[in-house]
Amino acid sequence: MADPNNSYAYTSPRFPAFYDAWVFAMFGNTHSDTSVYQKYLRSYSHRQVILDLCTGTGRVVRALGDHYPHKSLEDAIIYGIDHAPAMVQRAQATCTPTHPTQEHKWKVASATDFYEALDNGDKVDLLINSAGSISHLPHRRDVQLFLGQVKKSLRPQTGVALISVLTEMIHGPEEKEGLEGSEDPIEHGVGGLILPCEDDGEGLSGHWHKSATKVAWNEDKTVKTDSFYVELHTGSDGAVAWREDLHWSLAVFDEKAWAEDVEGAGLKIVDMIPEGDSYQRFYVLSNPATQL
Repeated sequence: MADPNNSYAYTSPRFPAFYDAWVFAMFGNTHSDTSVYQKYLRSYSHRQVILDLCTGTGRVVRALGDHYPHKSLEDAIIYGIDHAPAMVQRAQATCTPTHPTQEHKWKVASATDFYEALDNGDKVDLLINSAGSISHLPHRRDVQLFLGQVKKSLRPQTGVALISVLTEMIHGPEEKEGLEGSEDPIEHGVGGLILPCEDDGEGLSGHWHKSATKVAWNEDKTVKTDSFYVELHTGSDGAVAWREDLHWSLAVFDEKAWAEDVEGAGLKIVDMIPEGDSYQRFYVLSNPATQL
């Protein structure tokens, strides 16, 4: 259970700038996951609509534009939707369209209730849910609501959803017990680290200090809560300008329940891609409904 004195990381206004530095420290400039998304870019008679759901600070939107100049992206409508206003604000500030006729639309909405955020009943050609974001839905009912929204938003017959699942959350705690003894725990995001900070979003610079992550599982080992703190040290004496104690929770991925819920939502699993970064797996979903 999360410490009530800790803040949910994604709603912290100070978290987004640190998050970007942290992700870069773990993965650098690799974009192997976006190479998976490129395979599903298509040219249509209509403007392609792409939805980066749980966009965070807009990493996928930036990578698609910077590294994969597919012709269909030139006039694409690209939505970035996240439930955290601070993350969306940073994404909007750091992402720019790569073509004069490309359009970015940034929205604040949850993964269980995002369909109404799409303008003019837009139907989505490519829905991307990256970096294992689905594990932030702790209850099966939340996953079912998410899939219902995917069903509503995907263009019938041709629309595709790419859903990322973290490998560690497929296997659960039993296979992760030895992680803290890893030679490079920073690679897994669990270790303490120090990162340079040019601007924390409030005009301060210095170095971020992240503590080692404390992991607590619920009684039936289906949900884990990660807790850590982030400090900003400034000046030559390294004075602590601020500190935030943060947490988030991740649910173990139940493959059997997932298959049942996808079918129950009227969607279809058409492929499973165990490629890209080794830390995640992609499920490819289609919407086989007949267009009315």
